[in-house]
Amino acid sequence: MQTVFTSLHLFCGMNGCKNTESSGYHTGPGERHKSNWHFEEEASMPIILYLAAIVAANVLTAKFAPINLGWVLVPAGTLLVGASFVLRDLVQEQIGRKATYKLIFLAMGLSGMISYLLGDTVLIMVASAVSFMISESLDTEIFTRLGGSKPRRVFISGVVGGAIDSVVFVLIGLSPAGSGILPWEAIPAAILGQVVVKFAMQLIGAVAYTAGQFKRAA
Repeated sequence: MQTVFTSLHLFCGMNGCKNTESSGYHTGPGERHKSNWHFEEEASMPIILYLAAIVAANVLTAKFAPINLGWVLVPAGTLLVGASFVLRDLVQEQIGRKATYKLIFLAMGLSGMISYLLGDTVLIMVASAVSFMISESLDTEIFTRLGGSKPRRVFISGVVGGAIDSVVFVLIGLSPAGSGILPWEAIPAAILGQVVVKFAMQLIGAVAYTAGQFKRAA
């Protein structure tokens, strides 16, 4: 956790602890761009949760064997990886698109450091970094550009990002084309297991957004 707080302090220093740009997300009726918020008051908790989810996902995946459900294989950290997409959307609402990309680069570096400390192979580290950057960037752009309600944008951006993350990581990090940890016949189950869990997390995130909107409107 100390690593997470250190990363938060570094990010705060990079961004002057204050956002002066619009949040960079599509606004619908009744929504307004946020600007000039104080970083420490409004954005620190979502960022802490986002970074903590990434760190915990790395630790769980490295320390525990994948969960074999018979028809799918699910790495132990997949649930938190799925949650990180929802948290990333929440972070973008607070700090804007430009600062979110800075945070993604910081999170990728943090993830790589944790993987190295846990003794992951070079290919696993590469697979993690490549899949993370591609999927988080897709999530960011879809959430930014897609029209409609926030829950819809959270769900669709997360589902696409999670699916791409699963495919890229498994092909580079686990398949015979990469490290060879899994045989080709196990690859569909490995990808499907991650996609299903991440899909469920996006659905939960979208429902939570909807519930939060109703609560604020009440």
